[in-house]
Amino acid sequence: MRFWVSPLSFVEASTPGTGGFVDTPNQRLGVQHIQPITTTKQLAAVAVEGSGEPPLHIGDVATVREDHQPLIGDASIDGKASLMLVVERFPGANAAQVTRDVEDALDAMGPGLSGITLDPQVFRPATYLSTALSHLGVAGLFAVAMFIVAAAVMLLSWRVALIVTFAVPLSLVSAAYVLHLKRRR
Repeated sequence: MRFWVSPLSFVEASTPGTGGFVDTPNQRLGVQHIQPITTTKQLAAVAVEGSGEPPLHIGDVATVREDHQPLIGDASIDGKASLMLVVERFPGANAAQVTRDVEDALDAMGPGLSGITLDPQVFRPATYLSTALSHLGVAGLFAVAMFIVAAAVMLLSWRVALIVTFAVPLSLVSAAYVLHLKRRR
């Protein structure tokens, strides 16, 4: 058994057809799709696709009950009902600056929110970015150290290795700067 229609547009069965209408000489009759599943018991009996033999039903893996969808902002933290405020930034906006601005706004609202616990650390993109940049810096320093060691071992002369150590990064930085200047035009 499958659903004939779903509010989720990415599901194969999101639209059952055009719906539309039927014209008669006297009137226009609207086409209304009637759902084949109307109770929680019927929904619990729906087989999970690809579950094999014997088929696994939704009721076997979930508690099926009639309720409304979670409201926007509803959350559960440590098993307690909570509210989550999601702030999205525009493309091209600085994530670190947006995070600082949101935290400043929350601090400014703090005196008016007595009795409410705020936790701005639940999802904080700026933390991810700063951690990624610090890991990138450590990896870069490690790569430079390995390059110096490899140059010294391969060339068997500390003077030549020192020259190579400065010449290669200098040429890379120069090339990147020339590309940067060319892109600005």
